[in-house]
Amino acid sequence: MLTAGLATVFANDKTNVPENLKEAFKKEFANAEILKWSDFGEYHVATFILDGGRAEAYFNADNELVGSVREVAFTQLPLVVVRSLNKRFAGADVLSIREITNTEGTSYRIFLETQQKKLYAKVSYNGNASEVVTAMK
Repeated sequence: MLTAGLATVFANDKTNVPENLKEAFKKEFANAEILKWSDFGEYHVATFILDGGRAEAYFNADNELVGSVREVAFTQLPLVVVRSLNKRFAGADVLSIREITNTEGTSYRIFLETQQKKLYAKVSYNGNASEVVTAMK
């Protein structure tokens, strides 16, 4: 569902957003600055800025928040995740990090690069890396 992360590039722009959806968004993210609304599959997606960072919130047809995605800095990661990355991917440069929060919990999609290859890893909140994908440069 949310593993695509920041998927509104492929979503349809929404200009007529129902008031109850806007209210549900404001209830969850009171201080956010909305950038746009769109649809992605069966979800309504709000792209917004909160505390200086870009994020997306996914709402179902009942206007309930089901997940969110936000860009985070390496320094914002939990220490257990930082230690896991430093151990498993020593010497790799972190290109971007997305924090995914949904009914399954919180996980991170991390894009890394070494001199020989680019890597994509899904890392859980407790530091377990899975779905490591390697691509040659």
